Amino acid sequence: MRPFRLLAAVAVMVFVVSATPARAQVERPLFLEGYGAFIIPTGDYADVVKASIGFGAGFGLYTTPAIVLMGNFNWGLMKGKEGIFPDQDLLSYFAMVGYDVTAAVPNASVILFAGGGGATFKTKPEAGESDSQTKFALNGGIKAYIWVSPQFGIMGAANASYAFTSESETDSSNTFFFPLVAGLAVRF
Repeated sequence: MRPFRLLAAVAVMVFVVSATPARAQVERPLFLEGYGAFIIPTGDYADVVKASIGFGAGFGLYTTPAIVLMGNFNWGLMKGKEGIFPDQDLLSYFAMVGYDVTAAVPNASVILFAGGGGATFKTKPEAGESDSQTKFALNGGIKAYIWVSPQFGIMGAANASYAFTSESETDSSNTFFFPLVAGLAVRF
C-alpha cells in the first residue's frame, strides 16, 4: 500500500502548488502526443523476452508554467525468446506528475516525471487461450520537446518502468522495462 500513499502525497503537493494564484498561466496548457517506441527489457524479464517495438499516446496539462499532470498508454509487442517464452503484449498505462525544468524557454520543454499505474502482460500462445496478468507499476523518466511552431512539436522520451510481478505469473520476478520513444506532439 505504500506506493498508493506516495502517489496520494504527490497529488496533494501538485494541487497545492498549482492552486497558487500568483503563478503565471501557460498560453497553451494542454498537449497530446503520439509516438513509436523501442522497449528494452532488463533483469529477469530480459531472460524471457527480447527488446521489441511498440507505440503509444499521451497527454499533458500544465497546471502552472512548471508543473504538468500527464497520462500515457503504451503497447509493446514483445517477442518471446524461442523455446523459453511465447510472444507477449505489454500494455502499460500511467498517471504522472512532471516538472518542466525549461519553463521559461518558449521553443523547448524538458520534463522530469514520475508516476504510477498498471502493466498488463498478455501472452500469445500458438494454440489455446492467452493468459493475461495486470500488475501495479511505477515509472519515471525524462521527456524532451522541440516546438517547431506554437502548436506542433517533436518529442523524445526515456522512461524506466517497474511492474510488481512474481515469477509464477510472468516468468519474471524482476520486471523492469525501458521504453525509448520518439514522436509528435500538438499543443492546445
